[in-house]
Amino acid sequence: MLKLLPSRGEADVKDRLALAEAIHAATADADEQSLLVAVALRESSFQTGARGDLREGKATSFCAFQLHLPGGAKTREGWTGEEVAADVTKCTTAALRKLRESQRICGALPREERLAVYAAGRCDSEAGKRLSRDRVGLSKHVRAIALRAKESEAPKVALESR
Repeated sequence: MLKLLPSRGEADVKDRLALAEAIHAATADADEQSLLVAVALRESSFQTGARGDLREGKATSFCAFQLHLPGGAKTREGWTGEEVAADVTKCTTAALRKLRESQRICGALPREERLAVYAAGRCDSEAGKRLSRDRVGLSKHVRAIALRAKESEAPKVALESR
C-alpha cells in the first residue's frame, strides 16, 4: 500500500490515505501508481479537493490531479469538476485515463515527454514536454523509493552455515 507522507494534520492524513487507496485501486501497475503519485504531488501537493487555474474567479482545474475542466466541462466519464474534486475515486479514475491518453496521443515523442497533452493540451508544447519530463522523472524517483521500502519490509531469511 502506498503511503503519502509527511502530512499536515489529521484532515490531511485522511485525504492522503484516501488518495493512496484510490491510486492503489485504480491500477496495479507500479509504474502507473508512481506516475499518479508524482502528478498529484506536483499538481496539488496531494490535496484531493484542490481547485486551481482561476478564470474570472472560477476554478478550471480540479482535484489532486488538477484535471482541466473549464466552463462546466465534464470528464469523458461525465463528471464535473466539482464532482471529481469531491470524490477521490472519480478524480483518480479520470486522471489515469487522461494520463494513458496523453501517452498514447504523444506516442511518437520520447517516453519522458508523452504527458505533454496532459500537462499543456498539445504534444508539440515545449512547456508540456518540460512538465512531462519533470513528472516522469519524479515518478521514477517515487518508484525507486517504493521498491526500497518494499525490500526493507520483506521478511528476511537467515541461512545458517553448519
